[in-house]
Amino acid sequence: VENLRPAVEGRTVLVATQRLSTIGVADVAVVLDGGRVVEQGAPQELLARGGLFAALFGDESLAA
Repeated sequence: VENLRPAVEGRTVLVATQRLSTIGVADVAVVLDGGRVVEQGAPQELLARGGLFAALFGDESLAA
C-alpha cells in the first residue's frame, strides 16, 4: 500500500479493506455499519475514541 502513495498523491482514492495496515496510511477512514456511516476521522483518532473502529481493529497495530 505504501508503494501506491506517490501514484495517488493529491487524489481522492476510495479503498475498502479489512486490514488495519491498509487503513493506517489513510488520511480519513469512514466506518459503515448496516449501510450507514457511524464513524469518520483519522484512523488514530478513531482508535482513541473507542467506538466501532476500535472494537474491530483495536487488537491490530497501525504499523502492521
